[in-house]
Amino acid sequence: MNTVYRYIPKDSQTIEHPQGLGVVFVYGRNGGEKICAIAYRGKAGRAAWNYSFQNRERLDKHTREWFESLTSWQQRKAEWKAERNKPHTLQLADIVSNSWGYDQTNVDWYQVVKTTEHFVWLREIAAEVKETSFMSGPSTPKPGQFASEEITKHKASSSEYGNSVCFEHGSGSKWDGRPMHCSWYA
Repeated sequence: MNTVYRYIPKDSQTIEHPQGLGVVFVYGRNGGEKICAIAYRGKAGRAAWNYSFQNRERLDKHTREWFESLTSWQQRKAEWKAERNKPHTLQLADIVSNSWGYDQTNVDWYQVVKTTEHFVWLREIAAEVKETSFMSGPSTPKPGQFASEEITKHKASSSEYGNSVCFEHGSGSKWDGRPMHCSWYA
């Protein structure tokens, strides 16, 4: 088992975050003339900060603000996790588009064939592409006209921006009904 080494000054006073997110060890130097403190996040072995202070009020203010930032960070992480774990709202027969590429824009179309709370199973469908410019133009899906027998499983989630489906290269989303631009000149 790994034991985390922390430098804890001799005869230091301990100030702990109420939720255990950090700890501050307060100690004196030069015979108690200087007020110093070293702080650690969570169970970290590396100090978050190690400062000396002109007086106890400045130390208390700095410690309070640091503890508030740790609490705020913990709350943001919890919100992000909750947002990431929201179930998607995709349904059977919904169309998902995946636009990707570097020198060209590829658009792949899929139809939802199975769903669970956090996953969708997709089957690729054919598309109609019209060349309106040099080697580029709009692409629209042809629902029900499957391009492959293969069915693939993908992580899906919902956010304030809509549904998101994870692909090997990027992410896709529910089709909004408008043609998507694609190109094939690379």
